[in-house]
Amino acid sequence: MTTEPEKRPAHPAPPKGPLIMLGLLSVGSFVGPFLIFLTIRGGDREVWPPDRPLEWAVLIGVTALVVGLMIGCLTSGKWSRTNAS
Repeated sequence: MTTEPEKRPAHPAPPKGPLIMLGLLSVGSFVGPFLIFLTIRGGDREVWPPDRPLEWAVLIGVTALVVGLMIGCLTSGKWSRTNAS
């Protein structure tokens, strides 16, 4: 009497969205401060506070991008679930 081993159902592949967001967050966290520093050094004054609108735009944009990606990574458990049927 031969019995075949039971086949387990294959696990679905993990969602790629959270992993992509984590990679983008890592890049933004590393490159962002350098981008802010280089942008601020380009103005009339090379110290804080920024004196050009471009410097403020880069500072706010990089900060918003990193915070948005961080919130996305923290909430990815809610929005990236696959349907288990």
